[in-house]
Amino acid sequence: MMMNPRKVAVIGCGFVGASIAFALMQKGLFSEMVLIDANHAKAEGEAMDLSHGLPYTASMDIYAGDYKDVADCGLIIITAGANQKPGETRLDLIEKNVGILKSIVPQITATAFEGILMIVANPVDVLTYAAQQISGYPVERVFGSALEKEGFKPNKTYAYDDNVEEGKVISQTPSAGDKAKTGDTITIVISQGAEAVTV
Repeated sequence: MMMNPRKVAVIGCGFVGASIAFALMQKGLFSEMVLIDANHAKAEGEAMDLSHGLPYTASMDIYAGDYKDVADCGLIIITAGANQKPGETRLDLIEKNVGILKSIVPQITATAFEGILMIVANPVDVLTYAAQQISGYPVERVFGSALEKEGFKPNKTYAYDDNVEEGKVISQTPSAGDKAKTGDTITIVISQGAEAVTV
């Protein structure tokens, strides 16, 4: 199947996914947008709501679909993820959100998808790496996007050690609470048995 660079899929129709879909509709960058959510009725509702605004924007086909619809997309944006609970850090979300990626990404790779995969879920840097590893796609096809305050800056090193308690921060520079700058090293244990990661 030939890739359609003017087709986009948004996976996850919560607040972030719906906002991204709305912005994409307003920008008119795509001619076709498929919305996918674990709750198909939610995706259908968002598609209908967005379609009502089409008379005021560029022409676009917007619909709720499933993973077979992503094969020819030029861009897939994954926003699906667990909601952050009060007192929970973004690092606490890692296990839950990697689990969600493990249920989504294989359904994408089972298609002939050859486009760009963008992750917009927290913690974005770790999840982007996880998506690239799960998918096996080349690094130049997997990106993450977040507000500066939501994600770590690039050039951070994440290290993993079998002898350290899972999820425990083993070292961090700068100290916790300080704003990281490009070039700072932050070392975190994500899960036991994983290899070192630089993102």
